[in-house]
Amino acid sequence: NDYAVTMDDFFARRSGQDYHFATAAALALRELGYSTRFVTGFFVRPKATPVSNSDVAIYKEDIHAWVEVEVGQGNWVPIEPTPAYP
Repeated sequence: NDYAVTMDDFFARRSGQDYHFATAAALALRELGYSTRFVTGFFVRPKATPVSNSDVAIYKEDIHAWVEVEVGQGNWVPIEPTPAYP
């Protein structure tokens, strides 16, 4: 079960879920002195099914985790640490 993977397992296997990559990136950047935050939301795939001119269908499989890094003066930049995500 991938959801039971510990961070030690993640580092040993070098594979895991998006939240594993986001956690590792946030911790590594914090060790370098950056302020980070762990973010969750939805990844709207480029080929998402249109529902209307301005809406697309979102599914539970579209839940995603990434990291944001503070670059000063309250500005945050998203970082995508998970392989295979743009």
